[in-house]
Amino acid sequence: MLIQESSELTKARGFSLVEVLVSIAIIALILLPLAYGLNLTLKANKSYQEKADKLGKLTSLVNYLSTLNFDDSCLEIGNYTCVNNPCCNGLNQTNITYSVSEKDENLKLIKVEWKDEKGSFKLFRLKGDWQEEH
Repeated sequence: MLIQESSELTKARGFSLVEVLVSIAIIALILLPLAYGLNLTLKANKSYQEKADKLGKLTSLVNYLSTLNFDDSCLEIGNYTCVNNPCCNGLNQTNITYSVSEKDENLKLIKVEWKDEKGSFKLFRLKGDWQEEH
């Protein structure tokens, strides 16, 4: 009887080293793709946030410029950068530019652009100077 009890004790010791290593390998095979997917999601989120920020600044600038009077000095025909330019409504950045071109004597095209190493964004707005005839 003593020999039989001793063999039951040796069988109930726990997991072998091989079983533990196989379990760790299986867990790693499951977690690595999940970690990779999470990393891709975080990078994409950061990229989209940067694009939304750039687009928000451009939208703000084109909206500001379109509220100015048709003959305002900020809307003179030409190309402008937003470095120390009061017409840029506080956007003091080298990668933001705007241009004003004349489409008609009563119509101007305002183009704002963000350009950097990742690409560029452009927004356009038409500004008219139509007056009712009496």
